[in-house]
Amino acid sequence: MASRNRSSVRILFLAALLVIPVLARGGMTVLLKDGRSFSIPVNPEEIASISFGAASVSSPSAAPTASSLPVTDGLAAWLDAGDPATLFQTPEGAQPVAAGNQPVGLWRDKSGNDNHFQQAKPESRPRLTKTAIGNKPSITFETKHSTSLPANFPAPVTVVYLGRLTGGSNARVLSAISNNWLLGFWGGAKNQGFYEGWVSPSGSPPADNLPHVFASIVRGPGQSSEVWADGVQVAANQNGVTGPNGLAINSGRYPGEVSDCQVAEILVYSRALSGDERSQIESYLRSKWGVGR
Repeated sequence: MASRNRSSVRILFLAALLVIPVLARGGMTVLLKDGRSFSIPVNPEEIASISFGAASVSSPSAAPTASSLPVTDGLAAWLDAGDPATLFQTPEGAQPVAAGNQPVGLWRDKSGNDNHFQQAKPESRPRLTKTAIGNKPSITFETKHSTSLPANFPAPVTVVYLGRLTGGSNARVLSAISNNWLLGFWGGAKNQGFYEGWVSPSGSPPADNLPHVFASIVRGPGQSSEVWADGVQVAANQNGVTGPNGLAINSGRYPGEVSDCQVAEILVYSRALSGDERSQIESYLRSKWGVGR
């Protein structure tokens, strides 16, 4: 009986580390099966391990917390394929994605704003690839797969993501639902940015199958918008006027423009990041996912 109780407490400690909001500063609460509860004045990111007699449980370092992001002010959406606690096979979140090649019906937002990517149709759900970009997990899309979220992200806005094409169809990857907005890939080309107007040169350079970090900064009409690829500014002008109204991978306003691709992480901020902040986010993504450029 004593061994069973220790196992139950150990499981509850692990659950607490995964589900209690990491931005809270009131400590961690553990709930026991008999209804008792107690609080510990410690934050999850401060924990190295938890010991139960001879047993020891390490902190789940594979699940990044908001403290690992160098910029959190204005964070509106955060989708992270490397965090298994955010991936579920159905859009209701009833069944976790536990293995590679399982469908992803719900990709939960880590920002706390409930901007989740969802796909209701089983046949259209992308798959988790456990060893993909940087030999780490990514969400893999064939042209029949898509996912989306309905939130509007008007200017000023910053969108940054890490993804790659995998061969086959090379059109849009990340784009909007209700307006004409795209970032990264389009028409067989990379380094593309259209925010209700072309900011980048359209149709060049040609796309490849390498992973890239793309960043979009849109300040609004009459102000400069920017396209960045792997830390280098591709273009800046006043042609781009707004952010994405709804956000989608392989669907949206132009569902015929789809790609075979993988996406590892997406970040959206409800403001225009400074040059230093953008650089920090790009460096964070390159380091985390092993992208050398």
